[in-house]
Amino acid sequence: MIHPMALVFAIIVIMAGLFALLYLAIHIYTRSEERRLQLEHNQYDASVEVKAGTDYSVRFRPGVNSATPGSAYLSACNPLSHSVQVATMNSPARVILELDAQAFDDIAIAWIKYRDLAGAVGGPVGNELGSRDNPWL
Repeated sequence: MIHPMALVFAIIVIMAGLFALLYLAIHIYTRSEERRLQLEHNQYDASVEVKAGTDYSVRFRPGVNSATPGSAYLSACNPLSHSVQVATMNSPARVILELDAQAFDDIAIAWIKYRDLAGAVGGPVGNELGSRDNPWL
């Protein structure tokens, strides 16, 4: 017959071993996730930063045959809200971000200025930060 204290000790050792294995598995998983995120971030190395704030970043990657952007990237930290809808047979994939209006204004103005599109959006060129009451200023 096994002494009750020995049984308790064996259970404690087994539980500690299981905890150590679980900790190791979680550590390995999170390290691989960090590596995946690092590799994902490295795909933007060829991109050029257009504008960066404390909670957002706008970048573009030039196209193969021209200096115009082939792709644009918007990265937002701590958006007011967000949702991701996976593509189905009846609808495309969607990513919805709710950003602070001032941050969105900064992003839009930086993109328009960087791409020299100020004349294309209407109103006088160079006065994008004008009055909110008059949409043409």
